[in-house]
Amino acid sequence: MRSILPKARPASSPYSSFLPTHSFPSNVRYTFLVLNACLLLSGALALGIMAFYLLNPLPRRDVILTPDVVGGALACGAAAVAISLLGFFGGQAPLPRQRALAIYCGLTVLLQLAELVLGAILWFRSLDVPRDYYPLWQSWPQPLRAEFQEYGHCCGFYRPDDFSVPSAGCAALFSPGSATSSINGCSNTLFMYVSAYLERCYSAVFGFIAVAFVAMFSSLVVYLSSRDLQRYITTSEKLLQLRVDP
Repeated sequence: MRSILPKARPASSPYSSFLPTHSFPSNVRYTFLVLNACLLLSGALALGIMAFYLLNPLPRRDVILTPDVVGGALACGAAAVAISLLGFFGGQAPLPRQRALAIYCGLTVLLQLAELVLGAILWFRSLDVPRDYYPLWQSWPQPLRAEFQEYGHCCGFYRPDDFSVPSAGCAALFSPGSATSSINGCSNTLFMYVSAYLERCYSAVFGFIAVAFVAMFSSLVVYLSSRDLQRYITTSEKLLQLRVDP
């Protein structure tokens, strides 16, 4: 009895010799690979910077780059490196690896969202530095406050007697009968230091978002082009089959 199940199609179609020459556009694929390499470098750069900060702690910097920020940056950097490796895998052969390219597009979207959250956190922390950091100043240990006082040649936060600590620049403040009218508080110094640091940080994060967006857009072009080419090949084979088969 003849089976009604369709026969399995061979790996190489018997009509492939009748098909016109077709290949994936090399310029599109190479552009994607270059942009994906930029994504890899951005992730490696984020990992390298955060690793340097962890290996070289600085009290003034640590009050700005808190553990949640450092952890988020490390996670985003590691994710960018892992996603870029998937991009290299899919970009080497877009036609048979369309699923990898589709997953790559989705993961880069998630990466951009995570980086956007990280950048927004840093940006919001820069909006009102004096008000946000005044309670922190009161709770900081004396060595940290003394370091800021030495850095800015100031004493206290708003005024010399506002939670100041003994330091070389504030020695006159703790001397009996000394005049302190010429000594300023550290609020302006802290504002400029923290604002400049946060501005550099969230600008870098938004730059990483731009790199991820361009890489995602390029991968989308490669994915859609590979789908169109695959559809063209399939349609051509079906048409040739109708013309060649008796």
